[in-house]
Amino acid sequence: MLDNIPIFRLVTVLIEAAVESLDAALAAAEGGAHRLELCTDLAHGGTTPDVQLLRACRSQLVIPIFVLVRPRAGDFVYTPAEHRTMLEQIHRAKDAGARGIVTGALSATQHIAETLTAELLDAALPLPVTFHRGGSRSSPAAGSLPTTSHGSCTTRGCTRCISV
Repeated sequence: MLDNIPIFRLVTVLIEAAVESLDAALAAAEGGAHRLELCTDLAHGGTTPDVQLLRACRSQLVIPIFVLVRPRAGDFVYTPAEHRTMLEQIHRAKDAGARGIVTGALSATQHIAETLTAELLDAALPLPVTFHRGGSRSSPAAGSLPTTSHGSCTTRGCTRCISV
């Protein structure tokens, strides 16, 4: 307050919709979404969509499309083969016109898997990366931002973290 006059700030809310189909993407854009997270199998937390779906969405939409890179449902602790698949999925998404990547990897102790995540971030460059779901599953408290020995996911290079 300034001299008993309330000060208001205009806050812009960005609406992002997680979608699994072209029809859902078109409906989300028509409904006011500013950005899409494209994935499949949302009922189980989401997995990487087919590149053909990304291309179809890109051909009909102008809003940014971020692609979920997650090879399977379940936890976020990945095998070396799954990690290689994720790196390939990132390259395919970039080649197909993704405007951002949503991904993440946790260690067996439920902290950010630093080396794997760094490799995912490097593969995604220059696109922004959102750290996916790690916050809701990471130690020590559910709902906390995932951490490394060097800081949170945003200090490790991710531009945003999904923590719900």
